[in-house]
Amino acid sequence: MRIVLDSNEFIFAFMEKKTVCMKILENIDLFEVFMPLLILDEIVERLRILVNKNFASKIRHTVLSLSIHILDISTLPKNLIEKYERKGLRTSDAAIAAFTEYIQADYLLSENRHFLNPSFATDSTSLL
Repeated sequence: MRIVLDSNEFIFAFMEKKTVCMKILENIDLFEVFMPLLILDEIVERLRILVNKNFASKIRHTVLSLSIHILDISTLPKNLIEKYERKGLRTSDAAIAAFTEYIQADYLLSENRHFLNPSFATDSTSLL
């Protein structure tokens, strides 16, 4: 099963705020997980603000040691990102939606409610 995890799923897991997010990371080897580099950058930046720089650095190394495919979104076709921008998503969220479609993920796990809007759905991906 190919999945994309949004930044909050990692943040809630590492901050021990949501058990379900912690369980996902505990079982991450059961999935084929993909992450745009921009999500890793967002995780590190937000944890630096919420906790401190050392914690954020340790989390970055932890994420890099997991079996996650981390890809730079600069390889995405621009027209795919623009497709989601035209639907009303902010550029960063449009990039996540485009990334999810591009890698043909089965699921996008996100706390962002705007992804629940049917007009943002990708052809092949379910939102959890």
